[in-house]
Amino acid sequence: NIIAFDRGDVSTPIYRVFLRSGGEWLGSQLNQTEWMEPADGNLPMATYGGNLYVWDSKEKQIWKYTSGMYADLPASWITNGGGKPLDQVADLQVEGLVYLLNRDGSVLVFEAGNLIRQLPAPQLAVPVTTVSRFVVTPDILDVDGVTVLRPGAIYVLDTRNERVLQLSKTDGSLIQQIQARARGPLNQISDLAVDEQRGMIYLANGPRVLQTQLPEPPQPSAEPDATESATETATPEP
Repeated sequence: NIIAFDRGDVSTPIYRVFLRSGGEWLGSQLNQTEWMEPADGNLPMATYGGNLYVWDSKEKQIWKYTSGMYADLPASWITNGGGKPLDQVADLQVEGLVYLLNRDGSVLVFEAGNLIRQLPAPQLAVPVTTVSRFVVTPDILDVDGVTVLRPGAIYVLDTRNERVLQLSKTDGSLIQQIQARARGPLNQISDLAVDEQRGMIYLANGPRVLQTQLPEPPQPSAEPDATESATETATPEP
């Protein structure tokens, strides 16, 4: 499996991928990455099934590197974007389906290269302003491998508003907001990771990595504006 990435300097801006094989490190150049245009300073990347997917904002395309063949030229992956603009993509995740996060918080969902739906940006009293990272988690299954014990979700990092938005993978509806209390500001958050199996969320906040228990989603409300009431406050601890 892929362990790490490294990018060359300005004169040679090609990415390298590093893997572990037994007790050895293996490295390989990712051909064509020197021509790809980053989003917010980096090339959004995601791995799934050993394959590597890279978002290129210049070509508005996902490039797929096949497992074990990272030194080969990648294949273009999007074949039908459904006519949706792809000029505001900030991040990429793959969890069976392929997800592209737009800067307004909306999410494009693809299957086999085709756009199958767009999840709208959540409508909140404090609107989403600046998003750049997100995580998509898998469904948690029973021992039979079929029964869904807990559906996965989309976690969007809303940097300016210092919060994480947990959204439904099905329709993009808000499940809950996760924010710090006054004593725990998140004014330098840049990335996140979520482990739903252990019920933990991790946030890169400046030079520190913070962790907290993932709050249980609030119970559904009969109120017409239930979306606005879907708010939890969690204070990450270092």
